[in-house]
Amino acid sequence: MNDRFVNLNVCHRGDRKYLQSADIYLEIDKNIKNMFGIMAWIQHISFRKFIKKSCFLEIDSVNNISNASGLVKIKNGKDDINFIIVEGEKEKVCVCEDIDKKIEKLCQIDKELKRVSIKSVKNIELMQIIVGSTKILHNDLLHSNGKWIASQVDMNVYLEQNKKYKNLTIEIKSIVSDIYSISHITMDNLLIGSIRFMKI
Repeated sequence: MNDRFVNLNVCHRGDRKYLQSADIYLEIDKNIKNMFGIMAWIQHISFRKFIKKSCFLEIDSVNNISNASGLVKIKNGKDDINFIIVEGEKEKVCVCEDIDKKIEKLCQIDKELKRVSIKSVKNIELMQIIVGSTKILHNDLLHSNGKWIASQVDMNVYLEQNKKYKNLTIEIKSIVSDIYSISHITMDNLLIGSIRFMKI
């Protein structure tokens, strides 16, 4: 595998015309483990735009970072490795199942605390649950024109995507000018990361 240029095999979900951030995250996670080993993990991922077409991962470069659709920081032992996500020219024609309704059934929302609690189940990966439940929380609490989308995820620890976790909660900590929010991701009362949503 060419570690400077990695094709990401991600499909549209349901009738969406863009690729979902959680699916891109999981495809990158799979590829970096093939490249660097099973202990490599994504510490940071952020998106600058909707990605509608094919996309690939490329080693970060000062010369082409302005063309990036997203940024990725990988943790591999003590090393940090930076990638950019670049949108290609090829139209995506593959479609996979929309799982929003499945995730919604797992969510227990506390409106007063602006918090959602989730139980992980088989066949839904952890990052899909984190992103999906945070979107459901925003749609339930923040009734306004526009759509809330995930724009950034930062993780403090390595998490196995297909492992069943307990006591997972996401709580909105701040909302700035009704444009973007920052939510904390906790497990067993331990802060394990944060997720940022933007309204478009």
